[in-house]
Amino acid sequence: MVDINNKLYKIRLIDDLGTQESVIHRINPIIKLITTFLYIIKVL
Repeated sequence: MVDINNKLYKIRLIDDLGTQESVIHRINPIIKLITTFLYIIKVL
């Protein structure tokens, strides 16, 4: 039971990080996705 509670806590922590207000959170998700793809192509 402790393991399940630990997993739920980690999910909650990730959810809390996603609701923060910062510069990176205000950027359009499409721009972040395109940037990620360009980075992956550059690295490969």
